[in-house]
Amino acid sequence: MVWQEDALKRLRALTEYGGEGVDYGTNKGLGYFYGWRAQAIAALQSILGEDNVYTIQFTKIANYNNGPDAGIPVLLRAISDIENGYLRKAANIISAEVFGDFLEMADHLLQQGYKMPAASLCGAVLEDGLRRMVMNTGDLKVNQRDDLNSLRDKLYGKKIFNNIVRQQVTSWTSLRNEADHGNFNAYDEAQVRLMIEGVRSFLATYLV
Repeated sequence: MVWQEDALKRLRALTEYGGEGVDYGTNKGLGYFYGWRAQAIAALQSILGEDNVYTIQFTKIANYNNGPDAGIPVLLRAISDIENGYLRKAANIISAEVFGDFLEMADHLLQQGYKMPAASLCGAVLEDGLRRMVMNTGDLKVNQRDDLNSLRDKLYGKKIFNNIVRQQVTSWTSLRNEADHGNFNAYDEAQVRLMIEGVRSFLATYLV
């Protein structure tokens, strides 16, 4: 399931849930509202981020005085933008930030002398990034059997990047495979360091 489908499912459920006829003047109704509001804010933050205008606006207007009726239109507009692909970049930025955190972890592992888990983690970040890039094309599909090589070839066939970049992804894939198979002497720390730096630059260029 691509991120858009999951996001739409969550937000649509919230618009339906918040629209139920509940008397918010009662303690039970008030508790219902605050539970719904917290769930909606958590959903917007996880999908779009804390600083996104939809998250900020919903948090501001969906309050005790206004009730859910003020917040539901914000959710509906967010749904519309996601359906039309306008918020794809926001999701990619969030993903890039998460990838950056994992690459920092890989760099830390390498500095501590653990080149094998560093290379393996970096390879996992690369694979997830390629999956998101494939989904972002809008017409290419990702299946469970896709690996780094098949994802690379799908993107290359779509002319997302040129053959030089394709060869670089291939070299990172080979290093990741050596690490995952425990071939400790097949690569050195310098190669892993270049891989981490290269994957960081690659994702910054092609994912966002």
